[in-house]
Amino acid sequence: MKRKKYFIIAILIAVLMTVIQSMIANMSIRKKEQTVYVAAEEIHKGTVMEPYMTEEIRIYSDVKIDCPDLSDIAGRIALKDLPKNSILKERDFISEEASEDVRFLSVNVDISNFNAGNLRTQDIVDLFIIPDLKKTEEFQLKWLIQLLDACNISYIPGVHGGIMIENITIDHISSPSGQGRQNVSIRVKKPLDEVISFLQHTASLEFIRK
Repeated sequence: MKRKKYFIIAILIAVLMTVIQSMIANMSIRKKEQTVYVAAEEIHKGTVMEPYMTEEIRIYSDVKIDCPDLSDIAGRIALKDLPKNSILKERDFISEEASEDVRFLSVNVDISNFNAGNLRTQDIVDLFIIPDLKKTEEFQLKWLIQLLDACNISYIPGVHGGIMIENITIDHISSPSGQGRQNVSIRVKKPLDEVISFLQHTASLEFIRK
């Protein structure tokens, strides 16, 4: 009789342990559960977002995804092409007001002395520029310093080694076949587009990944 009682108790303990383990596992899964929005259809760069273009899903991930709320997505502009079912992220969109100041330009760099292998589309990077003062006329230098002042970037020729432009978004990277160079499309606010467009032909440029 005692054996039977112990056997029943052992079974009850085993069942209880299984239930507890299952509850712990479910709690762990719930902690990793996230609500995200995905593209309900293919979205093209420049599209003004509407609620019907998105679909809410729940995923399980150890990494927190910077997915905005639906209210934050609606009315914003897509900064790149988004395939159907791709997770929508904060950095994929910009407000219509901010988009008026955004410019896209391509910087052509030599692959042999460039860390492009470490860069990816949508990376946020810094750009360090060393102007060649011998190739820069005095009036051009004054114009350049005025534009930099407007961007709250300090540069004093002969004092500062170069110009540091922070928080630039890599929009696209391409490598023309057989040219040994790489085109890096970047997203900046004006008038930084003028600064970089001018300097890339007379200065040394280096992207610094954060």
